[in-house]
Amino acid sequence: MAGKKQPKKRTNREIVNAIMDLNQRVQHSIEYTNHVDRVFGLFLDFTKKRDEFSKFIDKKVEEEKKKAKENEQKADEGADPKDLPADTADKGSGTAGVRKK
Repeated sequence: MAGKKQPKKRTNREIVNAIMDLNQRVQHSIEYTNHVDRVFGLFLDFTKKRDEFSKFIDKKVEEEKKKAKENEQKADEGADPKDLPADTADKGSGTAGVRKK
């Protein structure tokens, strides 16, 4: 059986080119997102529903925050008490005599 061939180690120039390509793609994505945002804003202005949409979004955000808080509380209630850390503020670690004075 022949062993697997080791992949060729990338040169610094190849790594730099890959990073530059990735940077260009990220910049393009940012530009595209900004254009979509502008077009959507113009659409809301055209339909004269910008205020209504803003109120709708604010309402949805508040609902999501409330749901997240409720889910967090439910998760905390279901925790096993023996898995929760005990109050050990004034208790030793049980390793008396390990350190020299």
